[in-house]
Amino acid sequence: MGEFSGFPLEEKISQMWRSVPEDAEDKYADNWLEAEYGSLTADLGFLAILTWGPHPASRRRSVWDKVKSAYGEMGAPLHKLTSDQREKLVGCYPLRKGWQGKFLRGMILHLGNSGLSMDEFAGKLKEAGPGVARAALQDVFGTSSSKVIDSYLRDILLLDAFPIDAKVRRVLAKYNIPPDSYGIVAVCQRMEIPVRILARAVQDMAVT
Repeated sequence: MGEFSGFPLEEKISQMWRSVPEDAEDKYADNWLEAEYGSLTADLGFLAILTWGPHPASRRRSVWDKVKSAYGEMGAPLHKLTSDQREKLVGCYPLRKGWQGKFLRGMILHLGNSGLSMDEFAGKLKEAGPGVARAALQDVFGTSSSKVIDSYLRDILLLDAFPIDAKVRRVLAKYNIPPDSYGIVAVCQRMEIPVRILARAVQDMAVT
């Protein structure tokens, strides 16, 4: 990506990395979701990511409790849910008529059509790598957006991805870093900065 506002991008990302908390590598390690969500299967991991959105943390936890309870009562994996069960699960999300409902319906439809379980599909995505996985999920969901997908790649599949929303964009602007997920990941990898840890730390910086 070269230069931006007169300074090398590497220098700016290094500066942002130095600004994260000293305990970042522990606080934002790959198991960071366990404190709030517990141990996640492939199905639960996908459902958990769908609870994220422009809501306070307390609202997200409330939605997750409802989703997890409803899914547990169904006694079937995502790829074997009936249409009634699917719609009951969709109804647990506040944006059931928005992206949350669209993404959940899209995934269940894809799993049903492909004959894959969520665990099998997730394994194929992880093996393919972030670029192919992102494109595949955009196709499944019928969207050009990548923020939620990148969150899934980063926190469930544990692939290097840097989700960017309006709040993260403001943090990047503070360091004069262009909001280019691909470029940020590439520079971090080149500099051996842990992408997922930095992305989670910046996400927290964006809401504090």
